[in-house]
Amino acid sequence: MYAREESVPIVGKHVLIAEARAILRTGLLNIFKEDPGVSRVDEVVTSEELKNRIKSQLPDLIVIHQSLLTDMQILSRGQFVILAAEVDKNMLLAAHASGALGYLSENASAEMLRMTLSLAEREFLLDPAFTSWILYYINGDTLPSGNPEVLTVREQEIFELLRSGLTNHSIATQLGISESTVKSHIARIFRKLDMKRRPVKRPPPSSNATEGC
Repeated sequence: MYAREESVPIVGKHVLIAEARAILRTGLLNIFKEDPGVSRVDEVVTSEELKNRIKSQLPDLIVIHQSLLTDMQILSRGQFVILAAEVDKNMLLAAHASGALGYLSENASAEMLRMTLSLAEREFLLDPAFTSWILYYINGDTLPSGNPEVLTVREQEIFELLRSGLTNHSIATQLGISESTVKSHIARIFRKLDMKRRPVKRPPPSSNATEGC
């Protein structure tokens, strides 16, 4: 008699959703629960919860909104995807360098989100909704997102006015300071954010993530 071969159960992937907003979190949970390749979907709503969950059990895929991402080093290469309302240049570059599987709009389609389940390490899925925005950056026509931990309050004010395309004179008039003071602030902003050229115009609102399912 031949020994009976025992069937080996196919174990699906474990997905962890890290999103603070209930309505978006619920939508993400439903999308991944409906995928036949997923056997378990959990959720966390804060950065601290995410850190604790990772320490206790590392899921196969973490889908995290960039607003909750305070330390990318806690995430394993090839096991996380970042969602964003709009592109943050520094976050995008850090995500790619840290081995993220993708950088997607928070409104990405269900099909695109499920694609991340089959991506291999070193693959990087970039949401097409961000294409026009990225082309602006490649051409050097705009500024990266300001980091409140790097810029002072006054520098953040000037940074936002730069993003809107105002001249030094207009910024000085609006803030009630001298044009030379504006130039000094801008020089520090460029140095802190490692910027090379002044923007011509901020990308139109439609260039951020507004399309999706």
